[in-house]
Amino acid sequence: MTFNVDKFNQGTVYDVRANLGNLKFLSLEKRPVFKDGQRTDEMEVTHAIVYSDKIGDNLQLKLALGKTYEELPFMTEIQIIGAASPFIYNFPNAVGFGDNRQEITDFGFSLRVDGYERLGGMKQPPKEEKAG
Repeated sequence: MTFNVDKFNQGTVYDVRANLGNLKFLSLEKRPVFKDGQRTDEMEVTHAIVYSDKIGDNLQLKLALGKTYEELPFMTEIQIIGAASPFIYNFPNAVGFGDNRQEITDFGFSLRVDGYERLGGMKQPPKEEKAG
């Protein structure tokens, strides 16, 4: 899918907690790495998919390329590390079915972030005790 960035603002301080509430980690989005025009077995992380309690929807966080990111357990609360830069983009979309189909311009919102980390302390998984 192609999209056009309508507004990108690195100059504004964006308070993630105030605007989006608590963020919960859902997954990482990856793309294949190409070297010399050939696809390799490597994958590169491009986005973290998170759930925002305040807006009640999923959101993609655009991550810096070339870094390593931890795949956290599903619905782990996270916080943003460093700066967060919001951007609004548009992309073509089709709505309706059959003769009632319309081409529209749809809009989306995302954040470019320096990284993320698990909120709070590292929790150890409970140890299994053997009976007997």
